[in-house]
Amino acid sequence: MGRLREIREAANMTQKQVASVINVRNTAVSQYERGDRQLDPGKICALCDLFGCTADYLLGRSDSPYPVISDTDAELLDAYKALTLAIRQAVDSLIAPYRRSAEGKKPAESITYETGYKKVSESDARRS
Repeated sequence: MGRLREIREAANMTQKQVASVINVRNTAVSQYERGDRQLDPGKICALCDLFGCTADYLLGRSDSPYPVISDTDAELLDAYKALTLAIRQAVDSLIAPYRRSAEGKKPAESITYETGYKKVSESDARRS
């Protein structure tokens, strides 16, 4: 099955150790590696978490163990990493409500932003 054996051996783990982590018998790991048994989605996720790789890499559908991002996303990430800690925290507080919304969670009713002058809540800013 894909790269499971290769990844497991690179991580210096035995089939028994992997089996313990994903809560199956070690014979099941052997069957997964030979392609005699299919992994369910939950086990695929557990293995990806264990080995720090994507499902596509684990399953042999990609040659990159890490998610591929666009050039624009890479530029944004590099720009974010270059910010000071204080500015990163300000950016994080600005995007937090949008992140919550994208995750399907209810955004906070009132969000307070730090400005160079004073704290301004979102509801106060809308009234201005």
